[in-house]
Amino acid sequence: MPNFILILHSTYRKTGFFNISVDFERFFGVDGAPINILIGNTNIQFVGKINRTANKNRTPRIMGGVDLKNWFQTLNIMKQIKVTIINSNSIRLDA
Repeated sequence: MPNFILILHSTYRKTGFFNISVDFERFFGVDGAPINILIGNTNIQFVGKINRTANKNRTPRIMGGVDLKNWFQTLNIMKQIKVTIINSNSIRLDA
């Protein structure tokens, strides 16, 4: 499964979203599609949304809302998070 490292910047931590680079955008679903966000090897998961209109180049922004924001706030700024793409509508985050 494809994966990449996400650096937890303060904007992501404050807002509960993160952007996908152009190198990995092809692995994600269409604008407005739901995305399952799994947290590590836990039973914690929540549903976010794929937004392809927020960025001018239409690369996905993963909108995780309050649940992702709350999880991000348990981590330090600049933390490296491994993002594993399970399929076009599911990812796993490991901190």
